[in-house]
Amino acid sequence: MKTFDKIFFSFIFGGVLPVTLFLTGWWSTFRLVPENQIFIFAFSGLALGIIIDFFFIKKVISNLYSIKNSNLILIYIFYSVCCFGFFMGVPVFNSLLGIPAGYYAARKCVFLNMEKENAEKSFKQTSFFTAIIISFISISSATIALIDPYTSGSLKNMLNLNFEITKLMFVSGIIIGGVFLIFVQYYLTKFTAKIIYTRFTK
Repeated sequence: MKTFDKIFFSFIFGGVLPVTLFLTGWWSTFRLVPENQIFIFAFSGLALGIIIDFFFIKKVISNLYSIKNSNLILIYIFYSVCCFGFFMGVPVFNSLLGIPAGYYAARKCVFLNMEKENAEKSFKQTSFFTAIIISFISISSATIALIDPYTSGSLKNMLNLNFEITKLMFVSGIIIGGVFLIFVQYYLTKFTAKIIYTRFTK
């Protein structure tokens, strides 16, 4: 396994527990302790996650391409939700998650010495999966935007528009943008996988 892969995937798979415990420490004490003490519990959770990773991440990386698909799906959904929350419901940045997903799919196929035809089937399945996830993310984002009565006004001010955004314009923009993101997610994942697979099988 390449050194880059070990480091890259150590951060990805090793990041799940520290982030989870950080968020747990933050939100579980949000209403229980003074505001200036919340960070203590949050960073304690983060530190605990890092310590646990120290003992187990090597085992995970040594069996990197034997991880069950169900676990990979959960990890991808985890990061999708984190990305969605971090960027305050803007789904554009979620499409970037297709890059590590495509990279992993390609490296796994190379590791398993998978023939090109079977590898491409795997890439399509991975791309289809990431497209489905961003579909749900886009629907969630659209729902939030449509429920919030101030979204149109905020967009007008942010883009410095000299006209009102009508309901039809707003809904049309959401639909077109959502469909565009789904296609971007699918082809970005697939393109990344093909590029990496080709590079490592030459």
